[in-house]
Amino acid sequence: MMKNSHGEEDYTKLFVEFSDLAQRIFRKILIGLLIGLCLSQSLLRIPPVRSVISSAERWEGERPRAFSIPVQNTKRE
Repeated sequence: MMKNSHGEEDYTKLFVEFSDLAQRIFRKILIGLLIGLCLSQSLLRIPPVRSVISSAERWEGERPRAFSIPVQNTKRE
């Protein structure tokens, strides 16, 4: 009796073809999602665009203003 019948070879060949196709599709989807993520994060860095894209932006509080802390001179003579 043969180890691999003709049907098993056909099935293996079809499975490999399907796997290659699925891999190419998933790779394209992943690259597209990564490009979209980078683009959206870049757009969120621009305040006028961020206010349009992000609905949560209006619920954010006021940005704290820059302040300085006085530093004392601790040198001893």
